[in-house]
Amino acid sequence: MTHPSGATWRPLAARPPRWRRRVPSGRRWALPPLAWLLLVLGLLLVAAVVWIAVTGMMARSALASARDDLESMRTHVSDGDTAAASADARAFRRHAHRAHTLTTGPAWSAAASIPRLGSPARTVRGSTTAVDHVGARVVSPVVGVLVGIDPSRIIGSDGVVDTAPLRHAAPVLADATAAAAESRASVAELPASTWLNSVDTARGSLLQELDRLHTTLGVAATTARIAPDMLGATTPKRYFVGLLNTAEARGLGGLPGAFVILVADHGRLRITHFESDTALAGLDSHLDLGAEYVTRYGLSAPTKTYVNSTISPHFPYAARIWAALWQQKSGEHVDGAVSVDPTALGYLLDVTGPARLPGGEQVAGGSVVRLTERDLYRRFTNGNQRKEFLLAIARAVDTKILGGSSRPTAFVKAAGRAVGERRLLLWSAGPSTEQALAGLPIGGTLPETPYPFSMMTVTNAAGGKLDYYLDRRLRWTSTGCGAQRRVTVTATLTNSAPAGLPAYVVIRADHPTYAVKPGDNRVLVDYFATDGAQLRALTVDGRAATVRTSTERGHPVFSVDLEIPRGSSRTVTMVMTEPGDGPPRLMTQPLVRPVHTTVDVGACR
Repeated sequence: MTHPSGATWRPLAARPPRWRRRVPSGRRWALPPLAWLLLVLGLLLVAAVVWIAVTGMMARSALASARDDLESMRTHVSDGDTAAASADARAFRRHAHRAHTLTTGPAWSAAASIPRLGSPARTVRGSTTAVDHVGARVVSPVVGVLVGIDPSRIIGSDGVVDTAPLRHAAPVLADATAAAAESRASVAELPASTWLNSVDTARGSLLQELDRLHTTLGVAATTARIAPDMLGATTPKRYFVGLLNTAEARGLGGLPGAFVILVADHGRLRITHFESDTALAGLDSHLDLGAEYVTRYGLSAPTKTYVNSTISPHFPYAARIWAALWQQKSGEHVDGAVSVDPTALGYLLDVTGPARLPGGEQVAGGSVVRLTERDLYRRFTNGNQRKEFLLAIARAVDTKILGGSSRPTAFVKAAGRAVGERRLLLWSAGPSTEQALAGLPIGGTLPETPYPFSMMTVTNAAGGKLDYYLDRRLRWTSTGCGAQRRVTVTATLTNSAPAGLPAYVVIRADHPTYAVKPGDNRVLVDYFATDGAQLRALTVDGRAATVRTSTERGHPVFSVDLEIPRGSSRTVTMVMTEPGDGPPRLMTQPLVRPVHTTVDVGACR
């Protein structure tokens, strides 16, 4: 049918419904090109975020495994299981490299380049790179040389030390120490405060681990470098070994009594002299240890009085006095000095087994302190007999210890424990070696440091042996932050001496002008504070007290004279302001009973 207009007409029913009309294919879902681009970029962004999230979790798991491998390796090295330690090193290397690989690639690189928002990715990438670097340049080579310097390999059953493996290991350990320092520096430069707290926490933990690793490697590298020479690898070395009596306290620990002269010759140790303290009585070292030393200790004449030579906690002072006194006595030069106390000897006897005295009595690790610092005074009222018996103990114990052990690894661990407690210390007369020792715990130095520091020492002023029964507690608390903070130090000393002690133990050589009873003790308390600390108040048992202020090696020293009646406690409280933040470096004075220390660092607000 034709419409009047000429168009073809179809009935209405024949037309398709509007909803069935087909849209031209070129116009279906049509989007502008920019919209398509944004859509693609959005999908890629989502994929990248998902990829980073997934690989980040996988890398975190790999790093956790690497951390476990490192702890396991430390344990196996300490136990002397070098095969297991090598397996741990390989596992660490594998997990560290996997964590690094997972955090590389375009997605991680792009995320890390985003200003501010990309800071967590930068920290993660840098951290895994550093850990991978540690695996390749630190852990693997170190474990390789540790096998060669395993104590069970280099210490013979006769106690002779093979120094050749140590010389071989020294440069490897030095390179590893430098590599650890590089890794630590690279992590320190990473963003520390991002918008992701878990990343910030992980970075802080990694820095602590790298600090610990660097310190451990530094000690190992220095030890491997200087030990062969000190053990007489090329030329025999002679050492003065002072035996300290911690029942009468001095700043270093105890009063020096008997001593021996030790010779190290190609790794073999032998003793040439056993002497009592009377051998050095009346001698003058003629040393000048500086105006600061004279100001602090001059009244005690430590440079010309052997039994006062350990009055400072800085071991090189005592060692130099010992070396000079022995040269005055014998004409012999010594190449170094060693300080050791009965507790340290006990640790070593626990490994070697007991020593036997001429009469058949045994001296074991658990009894040597009790015998030498308590029972001896009950057995002998005659001073000469007491000194002779003490020399007999020294001969038996030293012979047993130097005779070798079937458990060299355990022996080295016991010596390390003694070093960590400042009960076994070493000084060298050679300037370069002494400089190296100064950076090690065994050097026994009072550190010159600007960082927070805390140490309390007591020096017996009564002349008896009551410090065997002295208990000490120290609490260090800080509040505030910034350029200066408030620090409160509370020291409590308790005289736990029983009644009925021998007269020599409770003697009062200080001749007090006030009334005292048997068992009452008198000590000088010295507190070594942070460089720059200012004392604001000091009380004893809540009352203002007289305090003497001096300085030693950069540390302000606050000193109090205390009378401590038997069975009582005295509490010294010091309030000061000092620079720095975080906990202090704690050094403790080794006496018979350990000091109990509490540190509470207040949060900055």
